Order: sequence, then C-alpha cells, then structure tokens
Amino acid sequence: MTERKAAEIHGEILHLLKVVIERDFQPFGLEEPLKTILYDLAFRAAEENWSGWKIIFDGACWAVETARSLAERNPDKDLCYYLEMGLKRGWIENYVTGMR
Repeated sequence: MTERKAAEIHGEILHLLKVVIERDFQPFGLEEPLKTILYDLAFRAAEENWSGWKIIFDGACWAVETARSLAERNPDKDLCYYLEMGLKRGWIENYVTGMR
C-alpha cells in the first residue's frame, strides 16, 4: 500500500469516526468524555507504535451497537444510559486492547 493510499484511508476513518461522534454521542452530551477516551487511545497508539485509528473506530462502533442492543432489550433504560455506562466501564478501551 502506498503512503498516499494509507493517508486516504486514515482520513476516511477519521471522517467516519466524526460521524459516529456527532450521530451517536453528541445528542446526549457525551462528546467530550468520548473525545478524551479517543485522544488517550490515539496517544497510546503513537507511543506504543501501533496503527490505532481503525481499531479505535471499530471500538467506538462496537460500543454504540452494544448500547443499542441493550437499550432494545431493556426498554426501561435508553441508549444514552448505555452509552454513558459503556464510556464509564471502558468498553472502547477494552475492545481496543483486545484487538491490537
């Protein structure tokens, strides 16, 4: 893969991550806690020299889908509740740690 192609893919992943943030976390006021987690993971990726944005994006999507699934199965709690719980319990960090 060329460096240019890798940069294009990297840019597309960051764009998609922005969409996930705006669509799923921002409406519930969870954008800042999520960004803190994402920046910490990106820093770790750079520090430990692993390719992080794809795995981080996958972790964020996994957390959203898990929260949606739980909200559908438990109508007494909404998506916001489970997204916040996922952030507090480290769902994204655990996903990333397990996948890298």
